[in-house]
Amino acid sequence: MVFGDQNAGIGKCGGLNEALVLIHAARMSGLRVMVGSMIGSSMAMRPAFIAGQFADLVDLDAPLLLGSDTSPSASYDGGFIQFRHDSLIDAGALSDG
Repeated sequence: MVFGDQNAGIGKCGGLNEALVLIHAARMSGLRVMVGSMIGSSMAMRPAFIAGQFADLVDLDAPLLLGSDTSPSASYDGGFIQFRHDSLIDAGALSDG
């Protein structure tokens, strides 16, 4: 059996670094790449949002299936997913206290 695509599931392949290695290897082999996720919050999807920038297909709508999501949450509009850039900064890490 021959496959033409590679699914890089962040949780299943060992995290973001491993997913990026897998994506690179798939690209070098001429495969298309899909990044997907298991059920989880917007915050849990952050690594997949990064890996998804290098994918042909992205399926990261899991936070939409939750009754409530984390804050800040991703926004989903017209097939696009995004976080506001300032929401990604940990304000506590920037403070002196």
